[in-house]
Amino acid sequence: MYDRQKLKKALLLAFAKREIDREKIENLINNLEAEWSVDKNEITSKEIGDDVLRALKKIDPVVYIRFASVYKQFDNLEDFQKFIK
Repeated sequence: MYDRQKLKKALLLAFAKREIDREKIENLINNLEAEWSVDKNEITSKEIGDDVLRALKKIDPVVYIRFASVYKQFDNLEDFQKFIK
């Protein structure tokens, strides 16, 4: 089940010490929610994670990797390397 606050917390952690303000994070979430509302079916956590990654890849590559490392549950360096390729 989608939880806006949980997503916002995850994004704030991923953006820690990066140059972005909270309003841009809110806009990112709002834009994603607007996309999800077009399809009236319940969205899966996989779809949420994949959509967030797609959006982050366009915004900040470091944040993209940080978020991916938690979302995809990277355990070691090889996991990072496979994801980056």
